[in-house]
Amino acid sequence: MTDTVQVLSKGASIPVVTKEGKTIAKVYLGMGWKINAQKSTAGQDYDLDFSMALLKADGKLGDDKHLVYYDENHLQFKDANGAVVVQHSADNLTGSTGSTDDEWGTIDLSKVPADITKIRVFVNIYEASQRNQKFGDVDTAYFKVLDADSNTEVAKYELEKEFANNTGVMVADFVRVGAVWELKIVGTGVDGSIAEILKAQSME
Repeated sequence: MTDTVQVLSKGASIPVVTKEGKTIAKVYLGMGWKINAQKSTAGQDYDLDFSMALLKADGKLGDDKHLVYYDENHLQFKDANGAVVVQHSADNLTGSTGSTDDEWGTIDLSKVPADITKIRVFVNIYEASQRNQKFGDVDTAYFKVLDADSNTEVAKYELEKEFANNTGVMVADFVRVGAVWELKIVGTGVDGSIAEILKAQSME
């Protein structure tokens, strides 16, 4: 981490540019978490799932392929020429120390189709209701954004205990503003499976 990293809070918005003001073409997104020691030693697995939804101007997915998440058939979104636009790391079933990225993704902002105006990043606990799990059981969770080409970290958001009673979080949006992309921290608690979150947030 360098001194140029911006630690963001809910509602904050910044242009996705380098410290020199140059547009960042491709971003790396990392998420890490650590489960409460008491919960982790009780034999419970906590599977937090990180997803990216490519949304049109009406705020909805244009196609099933516009949802990128852990499913092996949805780990990538490619453009019409076959170039990878969004990539997911695949599922991490347990998490780790909260200091390393447990799941990650990349977005090539320069290749996002013109009809996509927003990319929403969200996280939820898999089968949370069946396992009686909530974000209050997570001691440490963060979301960070890096310039993928230079590996320079440009922003970080630390998920706070305000989501203790939720099973998911709307983390951030990448929003197209003319020729520039902006990163906006959403920071809203949600509940349910990926499908339930999409429906509740009117993204499908």
